[in-house]
Amino acid sequence: MAGSDTMSSENPPWYETDERGEILVLEVPKRLKSHPEIVRRGLQLEPVLPFKIGIVYLTSHLQPPQYVVKVLDTSTEEREIYERLWQAPSPHNHTIPGEITPPDAGHPILITPYLTDCSLTCVLKPNPSDTLGLFVQLLEGIEYMHTLRIAHMDLCPDNIVITSHLAEQPRPDLIPNRVYIIDYGSSRQLALGPGSQPAITIGPSQVYLVHPPGDLKHFDPYSWDIYCASHTMRQLFDVCFF
Repeated sequence: MAGSDTMSSENPPWYETDERGEILVLEVPKRLKSHPEIVRRGLQLEPVLPFKIGIVYLTSHLQPPQYVVKVLDTSTEEREIYERLWQAPSPHNHTIPGEITPPDAGHPILITPYLTDCSLTCVLKPNPSDTLGLFVQLLEGIEYMHTLRIAHMDLCPDNIVITSHLAEQPRPDLIPNRVYIIDYGSSRQLALGPGSQPAITIGPSQVYLVHPPGDLKHFDPYSWDIYCASHTMRQLFDVCFF
């Protein structure tokens, strides 16, 4: 039987534990289920396994179309970056559309459409021209962020999604066959643009999937994005054709 919500602070991860204090990874924490916006929308949530436990959830597959529900960490710039990018319409903007719950509705929650992982897209459509098209869109989105002096800092296949296989469009502003960039939890708004910004320290969570060359720990953040993008494209290319 479930015990109680536990968390180190107001910020995620939020966990449900049993009477021994062990985390119940298949349980949605009561605090999230009772969040005013989750209740108001009547959303039934499911955990996302094995990653992002206590942070990211999906709405039930029995309530299509599905959405991603993420408990935001207010110690990061994620909320400000999403809102800033949403307010900067451009054909080069590849930020996934969505919304963040209003300030008077409790802890901020991000709600975005649940889209297809780009790795799956490569498996289903192993066509060189399609794959190159994905890469062009990804680089276009990164370049656009950089013009706004935003560095993503965590580009990887898991943070690149696409609308190509949606049976039902959950939002009218989604563009078919478009690559979208997600997860700005590690992202930074910078004082200077590409070519002028000094190096910053890359955190341990940011090198978990992408090992920096020469074991370097300090990078121009814009260059780090490009390095991670090239690593991501190589992974997707390998999934498609090898």
